[in-house]
Amino acid sequence: MKKKKCKSFKAGQKNPIKKVLYYLSLGSNLGERERTLAAAVDLLNQQAGRVIARSAYFYSPAWGYASEHPFCNICISLESALEPLEMLHLTQSIEQQLGRNHKTQKKADGHAAISYQDRTIDIDLLEAFRPESDAPNPSNLPPEQHSSLHNLRPVSFHSEELTLPHPLMHERNFVMSPLSELPHP
Repeated sequence: MKKKKCKSFKAGQKNPIKKVLYYLSLGSNLGERERTLAAAVDLLNQQAGRVIARSAYFYSPAWGYASEHPFCNICISLESALEPLEMLHLTQSIEQQLGRNHKTQKKADGHAAISYQDRTIDIDLLEAFRPESDAPNPSNLPPEQHSSLHNLRPVSFHSEELTLPHPLMHERNFVMSPLSELPHP
């Protein structure tokens, strides 16, 4: 698999201090799926931080509902200065930019009711890792020297909007197969 070279940040852009290593799953089952995924990766690289690695495409049937449109999925790892909720909100904004209508709706009791449907893009945060406080911060290394994934600890996060690690990721082969291709702490 050919990896795309990551874009660098230009002067005046948001400071790309790398504090959190995120793993994300991206999927599409409408339109030009591969092109939409590539656009999402480019937007994440421009707006969220630095994309470190990307899996190969993984094709699968819809999960959680019936559809005649198969999904194209990838996973990426990304270094970012964004905190988990900031990352979630940015990924939701990118989904909207790429034509996504969100699936989550509120029931009368205030809890989320999930109704899966075909979509141009779906971006899920899977898990996140931070440098150990007593270890050298990998963000001090130039990108070409940042190859070590040790000295990172998992981030556990829970709110009404987001749970990390993703509670269903291990049940989804379309997530775990591409995720297994990426270097992992």
